[in-house]
This record gives sequence, C-alpha cells and structure tokens, in this order.
Amino acid sequence: MQNTDELKEIAAKDVLLGAGEIAGFLGISKAMVYHAHRQRTLPIGKWGWKLMASRQAITRWLAKNST
Repeated sequence: MQNTDELKEIAAKDVLLGAGEIAGFLGISKAMVYHAHRQRTLPIGKWGWKLMASRQAITRWLAKNST
C-alpha cells in the first residue's frame, strides 16, 4: 500500500491548474477552455478563482464522448 506522501504526489501530477495548463493538455486555446467551462461541456471545475481539471477525468470524458 502507498503512503500518504506518495498518494499526494500522484494526485498533484493529475491536477491541471489554470486555463493555460488545461489548454496545453488538450491542445486548444485558453478561450476555448473558458468557453467549455461556461457551457459545461468538459469536466472542468474551479478552485478559488482558477479553473482546475483532472487529466484522468478529461481523458475518460474524451474517450466516452469522442464517438
């Protein structure tokens, strides 16, 4: 079993913080990320005033909705 520090490190690598990081991961513009958040078309949330997303959740969503 993994210890708490290892789990925190794994979780930190999964988090995309800010529209720039999300856009870079998806290969789209920041404006498109903001639009997707407003339209609720991608699993993007907010953490304070910043957008945030999970690489794993976006990958799953894309696999499920790319047909």
